[in-house]
Amino acid sequence: MLLFICTITILDCSQDWEFFQQLPDSILWKASSITDVLYTHASNNLAKCALLCKINLYCKAFYFYQETCYGLSSITADSSTNALVKVFVKQPVNECHGDGFVYYNGLCLMMSTILLTWYDAKDYCERRNSNLLVLDTEKKHEDMVNFFDLYYPDANDQFFIGATDGENEGEWKWLITNSSSYFKFTGSQPNNKDQQYSGYPANCAALSTSRLLDEYCHQPKTFICEM
Repeated sequence: MLLFICTITILDCSQDWEFFQQLPDSILWKASSITDVLYTHASNNLAKCALLCKINLYCKAFYFYQETCYGLSSITADSSTNALVKVFVKQPVNECHGDGFVYYNGLCLMMSTILLTWYDAKDYCERRNSNLLVLDTEKKHEDMVNFFDLYYPDANDQFFIGATDGENEGEWKWLITNSSSYFKFTGSQPNNKDQQYSGYPANCAALSTSRLLDEYCHQPKTFICEM
């Protein structure tokens, strides 16, 4: 769900808009501590809750529950608790409007809940006006690690991302043509081996929280789209 709020008054929507994105159901969350609840305010209106968060510089997100607005200074994931309410996160104007995408520190990401081959995942992202995630800088890689820590702390899946050495073995390239040549492989990676598919080439990149791996392209996996 997308939610827009005017910055001037509710009646004047001709100027700058504030944008709130609902967290996908795949993200399990709770307020990290009672101090993260900035305020509560009685209301029967979701738009009013958004406006209250908009005008509070310290409000990063809000939720609406039992006719009460809860403004949050931060949120953390909690895999043991399913959210009973929908959380809306503040983000910059005109960024990251895709359905199922989440804004985080300049990144606009969609974590898949389905399994596809690398090639099908590439097509899936492109049909949604996005691409498989590119991590061609140290900062972007670290931001992605922090995103996992915040929203998916218990994730142990491998997610296909947008890099391959399918054209020439060992010559890794990102799908986006103007990307840098930065790759943060660690340890023995890349080794052109997939533990589950011995004997098959591992020509497609996957991310497992902080680790960049080379994997067999035709093995169905979850994946990450970037807008």
